[in-house]
Amino acid sequence: MKPSLRRRLLFLLSGTVLAAWLATAVFTYFDARKEIGEMLDAHLAQSAGLIAAQLEHELDDDRESTVPRQYKHERKIAFQVWDRKGRLLLRSSSAPETRLQSRSEGYGDAEIDGKRWRIFSRWDESRHYLVQVGERYELRNELAESVASHLLHPLYFALPALALLIWLAVGAGLAPLAGIAREVAQRAPDNLAHLDAGNAPREISPLIAALNALFDRLRTSLEQERRFTADAAHELRTPLAAVKTQAQVALGATGEA
Repeated sequence: MKPSLRRRLLFLLSGTVLAAWLATAVFTYFDARKEIGEMLDAHLAQSAGLIAAQLEHELDDDRESTVPRQYKHERKIAFQVWDRKGRLLLRSSSAPETRLQSRSEGYGDAEIDGKRWRIFSRWDESRHYLVQVGERYELRNELAESVASHLLHPLYFALPALALLIWLAVGAGLAPLAGIAREVAQRAPDNLAHLDAGNAPREISPLIAALNALFDRLRTSLEQERRFTADAAHELRTPLAAVKTQAQVALGATGEA
């Protein structure tokens, strides 16, 4: 199969668009992870603050309580409430019975049952209760992947349509070249007139100039061949005339004898 300029341009342009789109998706994914991480960190702090604000009114210090799980993502989110004596007073069903992290203030990372968690800890206003709220990094990754996936989904439908548009656009761009090819193919063998480069695109002008130069060389070569043929015919005509004359003289002499 002969190489196709149109197909090559299609692959190059489609590949460039695809690479740019994928690069955008990768950048968006990591940027989304960063933004989601900051947003969820703020949410952890807010959740811890809300829990701490309710502790003095609703917490029974005499026994440990466990909050039942109600939503599908609750296994990826956990909280605990500890008193100053280190007793666990309240926890979610997804939280272990040990502290989520050793530090008692601020953010931290921990590994619980083989899973990485993001933890935020703070004391209530009276500093009687320590609240620890955490969520698995898996949840953050899922949210970032969802953002990247939503960005890539249009690509599955847009890329074929884009390839068709590129194919048509490349065909339209190569139309002047195809027109020149038709003009040359339809010419008579002795038509060596210049091709008109007035309306030709800038990129095709060198090709037209090269063809016109070729026509000039062919015209010059043909003219030289015509002159050579004419001169040769003239040179041959003179000796032949002399031979003819001598033959006629000889025939005349033979007749008289």
